[in-house]
Amino acid sequence: MPLHNIVFNESLFFKWFDKYSLHKDNPIGVPNEIALAYLFSKIHANGFKVVLSGEGSDEQLFGYGRIFRSPFDFYRMNEFTEQYSKSGVLSKLFNVYSGIKFSSRLDHFDFNYGYFSRRDINMLFGLDTSPKKLFGKFFEAHRDYTSAIAHTFLRVHLPGLLDRLDNSSMFNSVEARTPFLDKELSNFLVALPNRFKLRFNSIKDLISSSTLPAKDISEKYDTPKYLLKVYAKNKLPNEIISRKKIGFPLPLDNWTKSIDLERDSIIYQFINKNRVNDIVDSKKVFMLKSLEKWLEKYI
Repeated sequence: MPLHNIVFNESLFFKWFDKYSLHKDNPIGVPNEIALAYLFSKIHANGFKVVLSGEGSDEQLFGYGRIFRSPFDFYRMNEFTEQYSKSGVLSKLFNVYSGIKFSSRLDHFDFNYGYFSRRDINMLFGLDTSPKKLFGKFFEAHRDYTSAIAHTFLRVHLPGLLDRLDNSSMFNSVEARTPFLDKELSNFLVALPNRFKLRFNSIKDLISSSTLPAKDISEKYDTPKYLLKVYAKNKLPNEIISRKKIGFPLPLDNWTKSIDLERDSIIYQFINKNRVNDIVDSKKVFMLKSLEKWLEKYI
């Protein structure tokens, strides 16, 4: 099958932002959903009706390496041993986490996971939200922090991805299938011990990682999706197997300079207008604009 190169630029982004927003029953959560919808339009234009997509593999095989390795940070931050103190690892970790000392696994996970911090949500919406309401039951079900993250990703994160996939594909009359969520395969992967999903490359790499934050360990000293990569070893070129994970990034820092909320926008009935200018992160700016478009359609 020939490779198709699809070009997606700023003009197409804003054109499809408007077009796709009219289709959605809920706000577009992440900007790459717009690019995904455009991609499916090209897939349909080339005569394809069914595609296979990889949703479920990252959640079940710990493909989000940095966040699945982050419990290593939490445990070290809460073990003030002489060894860690002398190595300087604690100061490195506190720099990564803005000097915050987390009182629980749940607070640590919430810091790593959310686009909007609890402070942002309270500042904009006046809502005093608690991560316990969102994720607490998944953490209470597991003594092991990594397993609690996996449970949360399956029950909270994955449904959002499947919603994104279903909306963007069906908008273009394409059926997307997710083989990693086959019932038998999924039951097998969920029951698989964590050491087959994420493991250090060697004892030497484990020792080298002891003084590093998770973000500097992931995919350099360890291997996410370990079992899948072992299975693929004789089936795919090594440059594909060893290639570092990349999401579906868009150059939003440049594009969102063109995004402003309307002066008399309906969104100001729900958020603090005086604090909007405090939001400068490009993804957050996009999300507010997406919410504005949705409110204009349905309210």
